Amino acid sequence: MGKILTNVRQMAMRPARIGGAQRVEVGEELEVPAKLATLSKNPKCLHTLWREYEDGLGGRKAAKHFTAQERGKVKALYHRRKVVWDVIRGLILAGHTAHVAVDKIYETYGAGQSVTSITKALLRDRRDGGHPNLRI
Repeated sequence: MGKILTNVRQMAMRPARIGGAQRVEVGEELEVPAKLATLSKNPKCLHTLWREYEDGLGGRKAAKHFTAQERGKVKALYHRRKVVWDVIRGLILAGHTAHVAVDKIYETYGAGQSVTSITKALLRDRRDGGHPNLRI
């Protein structure tokens, strides 16, 4: 039953397809559905986490475009992930690519670490001024 519910949720998040050819009059605007402003439950890697921030995942709105109200609805997740996003963005502004920035974080905290443990370490290090390997 859980598998069915998961599949139904995934199908509900996908944009609807309109079957067949439809005529659209010139000048008529199509209604574009608003993207969901939610964050993924459990990203498996920092690359996915960065893609969620930049582009959004699964048809969702990119996290960098969230309004204050949307951020408030996912406050705890957004707060924890923002630490990672800020470090990656800082490394990008320093001249690295996103992939190199993420790899640098993995080198600093260990490639086998989970996203949660790296996030916790980044939060801890941020209180102390940041990890020396990730300072800009």
